[in-house]
Amino acid sequence: LGAVQTFREWIEQQPHIRCQTNTRWLLRYLRTAKYSQLVARQKLSGFLGCKSEFPKWYNDIDTTDPAIQAVYDTGYVVPLPGTDPEGRKILLGKEGALDPHSKVYNVNTVIRAVFAVMYHMLDDENVQVNGFIYMTDMSNFSLKHQTFWGMDGMKNSTKCFEGNMPARFKGFYCYNH
Repeated sequence: LGAVQTFREWIEQQPHIRCQTNTRWLLRYLRTAKYSQLVARQKLSGFLGCKSEFPKWYNDIDTTDPAIQAVYDTGYVVPLPGTDPEGRKILLGKEGALDPHSKVYNVNTVIRAVFAVMYHMLDDENVQVNGFIYMTDMSNFSLKHQTFWGMDGMKNSTKCFEGNMPARFKGFYCYNH
């Protein structure tokens, strides 16, 4: 718990950082950083930077929102039951499952739905320690799906996931590409 206390004290000394400082929250960053204070600080700062830059993706996510439920109903993002032999959770993304012409959801809604699933997964200490695998199924993916995301949506969502999410991504597998 010394690492948690050191991290907490650093956060409290940073006037520009406003976030939770409970042990459970801080362990997400420390475990992902293999307890490196520097890496944990960078991840936290990156996460909070993305949260500030894209508040519509991070704040007040309500999984009972009909638009988010519509995303879930497509089967676009599904945490598979159990873990792989190395204890990693598997998250399945079905890229072609989304309706690129939907009047119910948009890119922001989809990202909020994915973040809600990931936050839920990250509550599991096993996932914090062992990480997870992302498997993407490109079946039925078309140019219309690509334009649904747009260049800004792809670029910004990648920015928020790569290095700024308190998660251990252990593998990325693409099927039917």
